[in-house]
Amino acid sequence: MPYRFISETKLGWRSSFVPEPLVHRAWTVQERLLARRVIYFGSKQVFWECKQAHWCETHSIDVNDSDDIEKTMVTKDKRWEHVWERLLHQGSNHPWKNIIDDIIGDGYFREHVFDKGSRLGDPYAQLLADWSGIVTSFSKCALTVPSDKFVALSGLANEMRRRLEELRPGTRHRYVAGLWEEELPGVLSWRVSEPAYRPAAYRAPTWSWASIDGLVSFPRKGLDTTSIFSTLTAVEVEQPPGEAEAGQVENASITLLGPLLSAKVSSTEGCQRPKSATFDIESVCEASDAGFKSYRDSEAMAPVQLGITRSRVDFDTLDDIRQDISQIIIQRNGVHIEGIAVVVSDTDTCTYRRVGYFRYQFGDPLNDRREGSLAAQQFAEKFSKRSIVIV
Repeated sequence: MPYRFISETKLGWRSSFVPEPLVHRAWTVQERLLARRVIYFGSKQVFWECKQAHWCETHSIDVNDSDDIEKTMVTKDKRWEHVWERLLHQGSNHPWKNIIDDIIGDGYFREHVFDKGSRLGDPYAQLLADWSGIVTSFSKCALTVPSDKFVALSGLANEMRRRLEELRPGTRHRYVAGLWEEELPGVLSWRVSEPAYRPAAYRAPTWSWASIDGLVSFPRKGLDTTSIFSTLTAVEVEQPPGEAEAGQVENASITLLGPLLSAKVSSTEGCQRPKSATFDIESVCEASDAGFKSYRDSEAMAPVQLGITRSRVDFDTLDDIRQDISQIIIQRNGVHIEGIAVVVSDTDTCTYRRVGYFRYQFGDPLNDRREGSLAAQQFAEKFSKRSIVIV
Protein backbone atom coordinates (compact mmCIF):
# COMPACT_ATOMS: atom_id res chain seq x y z
CA MET A 1 0.00 0.00 0.00
CA PRO A 2 1.53 3.37 -0.95
CA TYR A 3 2.14 5.56 2.05
CA ARG A 4 3.44 9.02 2.93
CA PHE A 5 5.81 9.97 5.73
CA ILE A 6 4.31 12.60 8.04
CA SER A 7 7.42 14.71 7.43
CA GLU A 8 6.47 14.84 3.76
CA THR A 9 3.01 16.29 4.27
CA LYS A 10 4.18 19.82 3.50
CA LEU A 11 6.04 18.82 0.36
CA GLY A 12 3.02 17.77 -1.68
CA TRP A 13 1.80 19.37 -4.87
CA ARG A 14 -0.35 22.10 -3.36
CA SER A 15 2.04 22.98 -0.58
CA SER A 16 5.23 23.18 -2.60
CA PHE A 17 4.27 23.66 -6.25
CA VAL A 18 1.41 26.18 -6.12
CA PRO A 19 3.41 28.83 -4.17
CA GLU A 20 6.27 28.77 -6.69
CA PRO A 21 6.56 32.28 -8.20
CA LEU A 22 6.92 31.15 -11.80
CA VAL A 23 3.46 29.58 -12.00
CA HIS A 24 1.92 32.91 -11.04
CA ARG A 25 3.39 34.72 -14.01
CA ALA A 26 0.90 35.43 -16.82
CA TRP A 27 3.18 34.19 -19.60
CA THR A 28 3.34 30.69 -18.10
CA VAL A 29 -0.44 30.12 -18.35
CA GLN A 30 -0.42 29.37 -22.08
CA GLU A 31 2.96 27.65 -21.83
CA ARG A 32 1.58 25.19 -19.30
CA LEU A 33 -1.65 24.59 -21.20
CA LEU A 34 -0.23 24.21 -24.70
CA ALA A 35 2.80 22.08 -23.86
CA ARG A 36 2.42 18.30 -24.00
CA ARG A 37 4.71 17.92 -21.01
CA VAL A 38 6.52 20.30 -18.67
CA ILE A 39 9.34 19.83 -16.16
CA TYR A 40 9.81 22.43 -13.41
CA PHE A 41 12.90 22.99 -11.31
CA GLY A 42 11.37 24.37 -8.13
CA SER A 43 12.94 25.86 -5.03
CA LYS A 44 12.72 22.55 -3.14
CA GLN A 45 12.20 19.80 -5.70
CA VAL A 46 11.53 18.93 -9.34
CA PHE A 47 7.97 18.73 -10.68
CA TRP A 48 6.50 17.07 -13.76
CA GLU A 49 3.24 17.65 -15.68
CA CYS A 50 1.88 15.79 -18.68
CA LYS A 51 -1.37 14.44 -20.05
CA GLN A 52 -1.19 11.35 -17.85
CA ALA A 53 -0.25 12.74 -14.44
CA HIS A 54 1.53 15.35 -12.37
CA TRP A 55 4.36 14.16 -10.17
CA CYS A 56 6.99 15.53 -7.85
CA GLU A 57 10.10 14.01 -6.30
CA THR A 58 8.57 13.34 -2.90
CA HIS A 59 5.37 11.83 -4.33
CA SER A 60 6.22 10.19 -7.61
CA ILE A 61 3.29 7.77 -7.96
CA ASP A 62 -0.46 8.40 -7.70
CA VAL A 63 -0.09 11.88 -6.28
CA ASN A 64 -2.87 13.04 -3.98
CA ASP A 65 -3.51 16.77 -3.70
CA SER A 66 -4.24 16.70 0.02
CA ASP A 67 -1.55 17.52 2.58
CA ASP A 68 -3.79 16.72 5.50
CA ILE A 69 -1.87 14.61 8.02
CA GLU A 70 -5.00 12.56 8.62
CA LYS A 71 -4.94 11.41 4.99
CA THR A 72 -1.57 9.74 4.86
CA MET A 73 -2.65 6.96 2.53
CA VAL A 74 -2.31 7.79 -1.15
CA THR A 75 -4.37 5.47 -3.32
CA LYS A 76 -4.90 5.28 -7.03
CA ASP A 77 -8.61 6.11 -6.95
CA LYS A 78 -7.88 9.48 -5.29
CA ARG A 79 -5.25 10.76 -7.68
CA TRP A 80 -5.77 13.78 -9.88
CA GLU A 81 -6.40 13.36 -13.57
CA HIS A 82 -4.56 15.57 -16.03
CA VAL A 83 -6.01 15.67 -19.52
CA TRP A 84 -5.24 18.98 -21.17
CA GLU A 85 -3.18 17.97 -24.21
CA ARG A 86 -5.76 19.72 -26.39
CA LEU A 87 -8.19 22.47 -25.51
CA LEU A 88 -11.15 20.11 -25.63
CA HIS A 89 -9.75 16.64 -26.07
CA GLN A 90 -12.47 14.16 -26.96
CA GLY A 91 -13.30 11.88 -24.07
CA SER A 92 -11.67 14.01 -21.40
CA ASN A 93 -13.46 14.82 -18.18
CA HIS A 94 -12.48 18.47 -17.96
CA PRO A 95 -9.57 19.92 -19.95
CA TRP A 96 -7.50 22.51 -18.12
CA LYS A 97 -9.51 21.91 -14.94
CA ASN A 98 -6.70 21.00 -12.59
CA ILE A 99 -4.24 23.59 -13.84
CA ILE A 100 -6.91 26.29 -13.45
CA ASP A 101 -7.49 25.19 -9.86
CA ASP A 102 -3.75 25.41 -9.25
CA ILE A 103 -3.49 28.95 -10.57
CA ILE A 104 -6.64 30.32 -8.96
CA GLY A 105 -6.29 28.70 -5.55
CA ASP A 106 -9.11 30.85 -4.21
CA GLY A 107 -12.09 29.33 -2.41
CA TYR A 108 -14.65 31.78 -3.80
CA PHE A 109 -13.69 31.19 -7.40
CA ARG A 110 -13.37 27.44 -7.00
CA GLU A 111 -16.93 27.47 -5.68
CA HIS A 112 -18.55 30.04 -7.95
CA VAL A 113 -16.61 30.08 -11.21
CA PHE A 114 -16.24 26.32 -11.62
CA ASP A 115 -18.63 23.62 -10.58
CA LYS A 116 -16.44 20.59 -9.94
CA GLY A 117 -19.21 18.12 -10.68
CA SER A 118 -20.86 19.81 -13.64
CA ARG A 119 -20.09 19.55 -17.32
CA LEU A 120 -21.92 21.06 -20.26
CA GLY A 121 -23.31 18.57 -22.72
CA ASP A 122 -22.28 20.53 -25.81
CA PRO A 123 -18.48 20.42 -26.39
CA TYR A 124 -18.68 23.76 -28.21
CA ALA A 125 -20.36 25.44 -25.23
CA GLN A 126 -17.91 23.70 -22.90
CA LEU A 127 -14.97 25.05 -24.86
CA LEU A 128 -16.25 28.62 -24.51
CA ALA A 129 -16.88 28.05 -20.81
CA ASP A 130 -13.32 26.81 -20.43
CA TRP A 131 -12.06 29.99 -22.09
CA SER A 132 -13.76 32.04 -19.40
CA GLY A 133 -11.97 29.91 -16.81
CA ILE A 134 -8.64 30.47 -18.53
CA VAL A 135 -9.18 34.24 -18.54
CA THR A 136 -10.05 34.13 -14.84
CA SER A 137 -6.83 32.31 -13.99
CA PHE A 138 -4.81 34.49 -16.36
CA SER A 139 -6.19 37.71 -14.88
CA LYS A 140 -4.80 36.81 -11.46
CA CYS A 141 -1.27 36.39 -12.76
CA ALA A 142 1.35 39.12 -12.91
CA LEU A 143 2.81 40.86 -15.97
CA THR A 144 6.00 42.88 -15.92
CA VAL A 145 4.99 44.78 -19.06
CA PRO A 146 1.28 45.77 -18.94
CA SER A 147 1.00 46.02 -22.72
CA ASP A 148 1.73 42.26 -23.00
CA LYS A 149 -1.80 41.41 -21.80
CA PHE A 150 -3.05 40.19 -25.19
CA VAL A 151 0.27 38.89 -26.51
CA ALA A 152 0.78 36.66 -23.47
CA LEU A 153 -2.53 34.92 -24.25
CA SER A 154 -2.33 34.96 -28.06
CA GLY A 155 -1.07 31.38 -28.39
CA LEU A 156 -4.09 30.06 -26.52
CA ALA A 157 -6.42 32.35 -28.48
CA ASN A 158 -5.11 30.96 -31.77
CA GLU A 159 -5.46 27.37 -30.57
CA MET A 160 -8.94 28.19 -29.28
CA ARG A 161 -9.97 29.47 -32.71
CA ARG A 162 -8.65 26.30 -34.33
CA ARG A 163 -10.75 24.12 -32.05
CA LEU A 164 -13.85 26.30 -32.51
CA GLU A 165 -13.48 25.93 -36.27
CA GLU A 166 -13.20 22.15 -35.89
CA LEU A 167 -16.42 22.04 -33.89
CA ARG A 168 -18.34 24.55 -36.03
CA PRO A 169 -16.70 24.89 -39.44
CA GLY A 170 -17.84 27.64 -41.77
CA THR A 171 -18.51 30.08 -38.93
CA ARG A 172 -16.34 33.10 -38.34
CA HIS A 173 -14.93 32.84 -34.84
CA ARG A 174 -13.83 36.41 -34.22
CA TYR A 175 -11.60 37.26 -31.28
CA VAL A 176 -12.34 40.79 -30.05
CA ALA A 177 -10.28 42.33 -27.25
CA GLY A 178 -9.96 39.11 -25.27
CA LEU A 179 -13.54 37.88 -25.85
CA TRP A 180 -15.22 35.78 -28.52
CA GLU A 181 -17.81 37.66 -30.55
CA GLU A 182 -20.16 34.68 -30.58
CA GLU A 183 -20.43 34.95 -26.77
CA LEU A 184 -21.34 38.62 -26.76
CA PRO A 185 -23.16 40.23 -25.09
CA GLY A 186 -23.48 37.60 -22.32
CA VAL A 187 -19.83 37.60 -21.26
CA LEU A 188 -19.84 41.37 -20.85
CA SER A 189 -21.22 40.74 -17.35
CA TRP A 190 -17.80 39.91 -15.92
CA ARG A 191 -16.97 41.29 -12.48
CA VAL A 192 -13.97 41.96 -10.28
CA SER A 193 -13.45 40.29 -6.92
CA GLU A 194 -11.90 43.44 -5.47
CA PRO A 195 -11.09 46.91 -6.82
CA ALA A 196 -8.76 46.55 -9.80
CA TYR A 197 -6.48 49.04 -11.55
CA ARG A 198 -6.36 50.48 -15.05
CA PRO A 199 -3.00 50.74 -16.81
CA ALA A 200 -1.61 54.21 -17.48
CA ALA A 201 -1.70 53.69 -21.26
CA TYR A 202 -4.70 52.49 -23.29
CA ARG A 203 -4.73 48.72 -23.67
CA ALA A 204 -8.34 47.66 -24.22
CA PRO A 205 -11.89 49.06 -24.27
CA THR A 206 -13.60 49.35 -20.88
CA TRP A 207 -16.04 46.55 -21.74
CA SER A 208 -13.14 44.09 -21.97
CA TRP A 209 -11.65 42.36 -18.93
CA ALA A 210 -8.24 43.25 -20.38
CA SER A 211 -8.82 46.94 -19.64
CA ILE A 212 -7.99 46.36 -15.97
CA ASP A 213 -5.38 44.57 -13.88
CA GLY A 214 -7.13 42.38 -11.34
CA LEU A 215 -8.93 39.09 -10.83
CA VAL A 216 -12.15 38.81 -12.85
CA SER A 217 -14.89 36.18 -13.05
CA PHE A 218 -17.64 35.47 -15.56
CA PRO A 219 -21.29 34.41 -15.21
CA ARG A 220 -21.68 30.69 -14.55
CA LYS A 221 -23.02 28.69 -17.46
CA GLY A 222 -25.38 25.79 -17.74
CA LEU A 223 -26.76 26.13 -14.21
CA ASP A 224 -30.11 27.79 -14.85
CA THR A 225 -32.29 29.14 -17.60
CA THR A 226 -30.74 32.29 -19.01
CA SER A 227 -32.53 35.05 -20.91
CA ILE A 228 -30.56 37.61 -22.90
CA PHE A 229 -32.16 41.07 -23.07
CA SER A 230 -29.50 43.05 -24.93
CA THR A 231 -28.56 42.63 -28.56
CA LEU A 232 -25.11 43.21 -30.02
CA THR A 233 -25.56 45.35 -33.15
CA ALA A 234 -21.96 46.33 -33.93
CA VAL A 235 -18.37 45.55 -32.94
CA GLU A 236 -15.43 47.60 -34.16
CA VAL A 237 -11.81 46.88 -33.32
CA GLU A 238 -8.77 48.83 -34.52
CA GLN A 239 -5.30 47.30 -34.23
CA PRO A 240 -1.79 48.53 -35.03
CA PRO A 241 -0.73 47.90 -38.66
CA GLY A 242 0.36 44.32 -39.16
CA GLU A 243 -0.91 43.18 -35.75
CA ALA A 244 -2.58 39.75 -35.61
CA GLU A 245 -6.20 39.47 -34.45
CA ALA A 246 -5.06 38.09 -31.09
CA GLY A 247 -2.57 40.93 -30.63
CA GLN A 248 -2.68 44.45 -29.28
CA VAL A 249 -5.68 46.77 -29.65
CA GLU A 250 -5.58 50.50 -30.43
CA ASN A 251 -9.29 51.27 -30.20
CA ALA A 252 -12.54 49.31 -29.96
CA SER A 253 -16.25 49.83 -29.42
CA ILE A 254 -19.47 47.86 -29.22
CA THR A 255 -23.05 48.93 -29.81
CA LEU A 256 -25.73 47.37 -27.63
CA LEU A 257 -29.50 47.60 -27.88
CA GLY A 258 -31.02 46.82 -24.50
CA PRO A 259 -33.03 47.99 -21.47
CA LEU A 260 -31.36 51.10 -20.07
CA LEU A 261 -31.90 52.26 -16.50
CA SER A 262 -30.75 55.19 -14.39
CA ALA A 263 -29.74 54.48 -10.82
CA LYS A 264 -28.45 56.19 -7.73
CA VAL A 265 -25.88 54.36 -5.66
CA SER A 266 -26.03 54.50 -1.87
CA SER A 267 -23.93 57.37 -0.52
CA THR A 268 -20.25 57.03 -1.34
CA GLU A 269 -19.18 60.08 0.67
CA GLY A 270 -16.26 59.55 2.98
CA CYS A 271 -15.10 56.43 1.12
CA GLN A 272 -11.76 57.73 -0.09
CA ARG A 273 -10.03 54.34 -0.11
CA PRO A 274 -12.66 51.72 0.69
CA LYS A 275 -11.67 48.11 1.12
CA SER A 276 -14.49 47.21 -1.24
CA ALA A 277 -15.99 48.96 -4.24
CA THR A 278 -19.37 47.22 -3.77
CA PHE A 279 -22.42 49.36 -2.98
CA ASP A 280 -26.19 48.99 -2.74
CA ILE A 281 -28.61 50.69 -5.11
CA GLU A 282 -30.59 53.49 -3.50
CA SER A 283 -33.15 54.10 -6.27
CA VAL A 284 -33.72 53.26 -9.92
CA CYS A 285 -35.88 54.41 -12.82
CA GLU A 286 -36.07 54.04 -16.57
CA ALA A 287 -33.40 56.09 -18.29
CA SER A 288 -34.38 59.06 -20.40
CA ASP A 289 -32.89 59.61 -23.82
CA ALA A 290 -30.14 61.66 -22.20
CA GLY A 291 -29.15 58.89 -19.83
CA PHE A 292 -28.46 59.56 -16.17
CA LYS A 293 -27.97 63.30 -16.79
CA SER A 294 -31.75 63.57 -16.79
CA TYR A 295 -32.34 61.35 -13.79
CA ARG A 296 -36.03 61.69 -12.94
CA ASP A 297 -36.29 61.77 -9.16
CA SER A 298 -40.05 61.95 -9.34
CA GLU A 299 -40.19 58.56 -11.08
CA ALA A 300 -37.35 56.86 -9.20
CA MET A 301 -38.27 54.01 -6.88
CA ALA A 302 -36.43 52.14 -4.18
CA PRO A 303 -35.42 48.61 -5.21
CA VAL A 304 -37.86 47.03 -2.75
CA GLN A 305 -40.74 48.83 -4.50
CA LEU A 306 -39.77 47.06 -7.71
CA GLY A 307 -39.69 43.61 -6.11
CA ILE A 308 -35.91 43.58 -5.78
CA THR A 309 -34.82 41.79 -2.62
CA ARG A 310 -31.11 42.49 -3.00
CA SER A 311 -29.12 44.89 -5.17
CA ARG A 312 -25.45 45.57 -5.69
CA VAL A 313 -23.03 47.33 -7.97
CA ASP A 314 -19.35 46.34 -8.08
CA PHE A 315 -17.23 49.15 -9.47
CA ASP A 316 -14.23 48.00 -11.49
CA THR A 317 -11.78 50.41 -9.85
CA LEU A 318 -11.82 52.88 -6.99
CA ASP A 319 -11.67 55.71 -9.52
CA ASP A 320 -14.94 54.48 -11.06
CA ILE A 321 -17.00 54.94 -7.88
CA ARG A 322 -19.81 57.47 -8.29
CA GLN A 323 -23.38 57.95 -7.16
CA ASP A 324 -25.15 58.45 -10.53
CA ILE A 325 -24.83 55.63 -13.06
CA SER A 326 -26.65 54.14 -16.01
CA GLN A 327 -27.31 50.42 -16.19
CA ILE A 328 -27.86 48.30 -19.27
CA ILE A 329 -29.45 44.93 -18.55
CA ILE A 330 -27.58 42.08 -20.23
CA GLN A 331 -29.22 38.89 -19.01
CA ARG A 332 -31.17 36.96 -16.42
CA ASN A 333 -29.57 34.06 -14.57
CA GLY A 334 -32.25 32.38 -12.47
CA VAL A 335 -33.55 34.94 -9.98
CA HIS A 336 -30.83 37.45 -10.86
CA ILE A 337 -30.74 40.26 -13.38
CA GLU A 338 -27.17 41.07 -14.44
CA GLY A 339 -25.68 43.86 -16.45
CA ILE A 340 -23.02 46.53 -16.63
CA ALA A 341 -22.88 49.98 -15.07
CA VAL A 342 -21.87 52.70 -17.52
CA VAL A 343 -21.37 56.46 -17.56
CA VAL A 344 -21.05 58.97 -20.36
CA SER A 345 -17.51 59.01 -21.74
CA ASP A 346 -15.23 61.85 -20.69
CA THR A 347 -14.15 62.50 -24.28
CA ASP A 348 -17.37 61.95 -26.23
CA THR A 349 -20.87 62.54 -24.84
CA CYS A 350 -22.31 60.21 -27.49
CA THR A 351 -20.52 57.20 -26.09
CA TYR A 352 -20.41 55.41 -22.75
CA ARG A 353 -17.68 53.67 -20.82
CA ARG A 354 -18.06 50.79 -18.41
CA VAL A 355 -17.45 51.44 -14.71
CA GLY A 356 -18.75 48.24 -13.12
CA TYR A 357 -21.12 45.30 -12.85
CA PHE A 358 -24.56 45.24 -11.24
CA ARG A 359 -26.96 42.52 -10.11
CA TYR A 360 -30.54 42.54 -8.86
CA GLN A 361 -32.02 39.59 -7.00
CA PHE A 362 -35.72 38.77 -6.93
CA GLY A 363 -37.08 36.55 -4.17
CA ASP A 364 -35.18 33.79 -2.44
CA PRO A 365 -33.13 31.56 -4.77
CA LEU A 366 -33.53 28.64 -2.36
CA ASN A 367 -37.23 28.77 -1.53
CA ASP A 368 -39.01 30.55 -4.38
CA ARG A 369 -36.81 30.19 -7.41
CA ARG A 370 -39.67 29.88 -9.87
CA GLU A 371 -41.46 32.99 -8.62
CA GLY A 372 -38.22 34.92 -8.37
CA SER A 373 -37.20 33.99 -11.91
CA LEU A 374 -40.57 35.11 -13.25
CA ALA A 375 -40.33 38.41 -11.37
CA ALA A 376 -36.82 39.00 -12.74
CA GLN A 377 -38.01 38.29 -16.28
CA GLN A 378 -40.94 40.67 -15.97
CA PHE A 379 -38.74 43.38 -14.46
CA ALA A 380 -36.34 43.38 -17.41
CA GLU A 381 -39.10 43.27 -20.00
CA LYS A 382 -40.86 46.40 -18.69
CA PHE A 383 -38.10 48.83 -19.69
CA SER A 384 -37.61 50.37 -23.12
CA LYS A 385 -34.59 49.35 -25.16
CA ARG A 386 -32.09 51.97 -26.24
CA SER A 387 -28.97 51.78 -28.34
CA ILE A 388 -25.70 52.85 -26.74
CA VAL A 389 -22.07 52.75 -27.85
CA ILE A 390 -19.54 51.60 -25.26
CA VAL A 391 -15.84 52.27 -25.72
